[in-house]
Amino acid sequence: MATKLNTRLGVGNPTIVTDVDTLTEIIAEAIAELVPATTVGPAPLLDRAGLAQALACSIPQIDRLRRRGAPCVMVGDSPRFIFADVISFLRARGGQ
Repeated sequence: MATKLNTRLGVGNPTIVTDVDTLTEIIAEAIAELVPATTVGPAPLLDRAGLAQALACSIPQIDRLRRRGAPCVMVGDSPRFIFADVISFLRARGGQ
């Protein structure tokens, strides 16, 4: 994973990521590679803060992922997330 991420980030080269979308994709790829594909136990619904904590990222990052199509279930006006579904979404996106 580190080699792939280093290559993507241009480690060893003076590459600077200035595009938020590219940085978002890099973060999503790294998270998808680090989080196990399976989880044990029930799939509770997570709110934005809970998902951000589970993925070790910010709530604005969750909002960006949601705008890009991350699956959610609406409970009233509030989006809720099933962790495994979001991980599947991140894995399926790959480098997109």
